[in-house]
Amino acid sequence: MRLDSIVGRAIQLTKDYTTGNETFKQGSRGTVIEATSRKDRKLKVKFNNDTKKYRLIKGCDLQLYEGVAFLPNSKSQTEEDSFEY
Repeated sequence: MRLDSIVGRAIQLTKDYTTGNETFKQGSRGTVIEATSRKDRKLKVKFNNDTKKYRLIKGCDLQLYEGVAFLPNSKSQTEEDSFEY
């Protein structure tokens, strides 16, 4: 998947994510605001109900959110909904 094609798409975390002194729980939702060409391959994500402008999150910790409840192992990830590098 091309990184620029995910900008503006809704995502959710695949596992708990701690950044600074805040922890976002698995299933937390947000929007990709920038897919930069950073060496660490992190994406700029704006989480819903977060006071910060954005968080830098590894793509492998995210999945596309398609408006359905998150059910672990409910389907295998395809190239379309995976951010693996």
